[in-house]
Amino acid sequence: MSEANAAGRPTLRVVLTRALAALAGLIVVAVGILTLRAVAAELVHVRDPVLASDRTAATPLPSGPVLVLGGNRTRAEVALALDAVRVEGRELIASADAADDLVLLGRDCDEPGIRCVVPDPSSTRGEARLAARLAAEEGWPGLTVVTSRWHLHRTRLHFEACLDIPLAIVAVGPSTLEDPSVPQRRIQWHEGLGALDARLRPECRDLAP
Repeated sequence: MSEANAAGRPTLRVVLTRALAALAGLIVVAVGILTLRAVAAELVHVRDPVLASDRTAATPLPSGPVLVLGGNRTRAEVALALDAVRVEGRELIASADAADDLVLLGRDCDEPGIRCVVPDPSSTRGEARLAARLAAEEGWPGLTVVTSRWHLHRTRLHFEACLDIPLAIVAVGPSTLEDPSVPQRRIQWHEGLGALDARLRPECRDLAP
């Protein structure tokens, strides 16, 4: 079928097809720009140098267990040193490879007051979901979470979406801006995209209130 009429002009169908293609292109560009702006907004929280002057973003709650997230040995070291664990004897829950970090620090999952768990999936989402289930089953009065400072923002989004009990997040170490050993761009974009994903797809939506 000819794409032009007798006068040599494009047919209405061709004009509409081209207009729809142009509109689709504009939509793709707009979505890309909005996505980049949204990620940039999350990166502000990941990179925030104001919080970096503090060694912790919160202090442990007065009650409830202490959960140390996997992924960084320093997290386990700080968790073991917290007065809530060291002095008060509150339960320390080690998630995923944090259990291996405890062993390297001379502690064991079979010790009284220490519990090792494996989230499914093995991710921050899985850890938040597991915490929600255990909190409901065991009646936790609150939860203190220990994680890296650069991981704090995404952790808070996931855990606040899953838990309706008091929550404190203890941030370990410097921000990405202060730590030259942290792969800056990779970590920041990973955390920024992860935080945006946490907002768009909140965890635990399928769990009964």
